[in-house]
Amino acid sequence: MSSIRYEIQSLRGVSILAVICFHIAKDKFPNGYLGVDIFFVISGYLITQQLSNLKTYDLTRYLREFYFRRLKRIIPSALSILIITLIVTNLLLGSIALIQNLPDATWSNFFLANWYYLKENLNYFAAGNLNLFQHFWSLAIEEQFYLIWPLLFFFVGIRLWISIVLFVGSFGYFLFSNYPNYFYGTPQRAWELLAGALIAQFGWKAAKINHKVIWLLLLLLLAPWQLPNRVASLFAVILAASFITLAQPQVKKGPLFQLGQISYSLYLVHFPAILILREYLTGITQNKLIAIEIVIISLVSLINYRFVEQPLRNFSYRSQTKTISIYLFAVISFFLITLLVRSHYV
Repeated sequence: MSSIRYEIQSLRGVSILAVICFHIAKDKFPNGYLGVDIFFVISGYLITQQLSNLKTYDLTRYLREFYFRRLKRIIPSALSILIITLIVTNLLLGSIALIQNLPDATWSNFFLANWYYLKENLNYFAAGNLNLFQHFWSLAIEEQFYLIWPLLFFFVGIRLWISIVLFVGSFGYFLFSNYPNYFYGTPQRAWELLAGALIAQFGWKAAKINHKVIWLLLLLLLAPWQLPNRVASLFAVILAASFITLAQPQVKKGPLFQLGQISYSLYLVHFPAILILREYLTGITQNKLIAIEIVIISLVSLINYRFVEQPLRNFSYRSQTKTISIYLFAVISFFLITLLVRSHYV
């Protein structure tokens, strides 16, 4: 059996489709944001599998191999979209909108956006916000989890009871925290990633349900009735965990698989594209606006996937350390440039 589980990539496709539908038409798809919860479960599962397969007892090599893969996967596309979004914002919406979004870009650049939005008490569900990088909150939580989880793996090992204790503690914190803490907080969200980690540690049993039930999961995510936030998150995690654990291996690369392939680029692009277009294109019908949004999101995502995400994920110097240093230098450079731009306008 192939080590690649195509049905999980299709699950990513379901998740990103739900998230995009939510941001385009919240009133029609009020539960679409739960795609992010599913992303968390998938990430926890896949990362724990990767850590389990790293065969080394040298801490430096262990961390270098893990973070080398993560940096190549995450940073190039994130930086490219941050830069392009700021340039387009300045061109289409002007310097005021640019300055407004520089703090968001800075925190997003360091994958700390969730803590910034907690500090600002930002309502994720409020209409009218021009926070172009608000969607980086979930990427921030994932990256923070990736900083801690490998260290725990190396020093403590794969101990199921530790994962269970952490899961229960995080879930309890999630239940008894107030909004927006339970929404943006990394400790309150860790249980969703840990749910995926637990599946990886328990092992999965295939050939129990057909992978095509994923279409039913998509229908549930896109249902027109809205569930309470915490109940909805629990519901999404249970569905995602059940699917990963029970689904038969998928052998055909269907449309949801193809969406899953470019889900990271789609996630990065869709939110700022929607906000910028709605701020810039006034006076046209909603249907025309949505059509333009879909076209722009698709084109920019495909371009980013083809010319940024894929080539740079596969490219590296012979030295992993040099490659990591280059990516970190790019992140710090972006931060310094945002400071210079801000000082120029303010």
